[in-house]
Amino acid sequence: MFIQTTILVISTIGPSSVNQLTITSDVLMLLMSLHNSAAATEPTVLSAILSLFLAVLDINIASGSSGEERLVNEFAEQVMEMREWVGGIFERTPKGDDQVRMLAAGIMVKLGEVMNRYQGRLFGINAKFSF
Repeated sequence: MFIQTTILVISTIGPSSVNQLTITSDVLMLLMSLHNSAAATEPTVLSAILSLFLAVLDINIASGSSGEERLVNEFAEQVMEMREWVGGIFERTPKGDDQVRMLAAGIMVKLGEVMNRYQGRLFGINAKFSF
């Protein structure tokens, strides 16, 4: 229930919040601690975690290039780790679990679009050197 309430608050605040940096940081920290926990295998919790990640992506993408750059520059390691995790979830989830597969696919598409725009910067993060 906490995760779902957080999603509602983030969606209500939207992309024009002056606290977007703090919100993104805190949510990504929460996601990093939850995504490998035993609770993340529970279908309801898994859907909530994916929805929360999608919500934080949405507000950053909706805020324009500054939000996208923030994801790539300041939160690249967390975003890339979550991307790998989401990709694994998509691959392991049975075809009948449409909700989880749709959320994972939505995340992968949105991240793919951002990654295509900022590919050089992300390559630098993955190669362990920076620009």
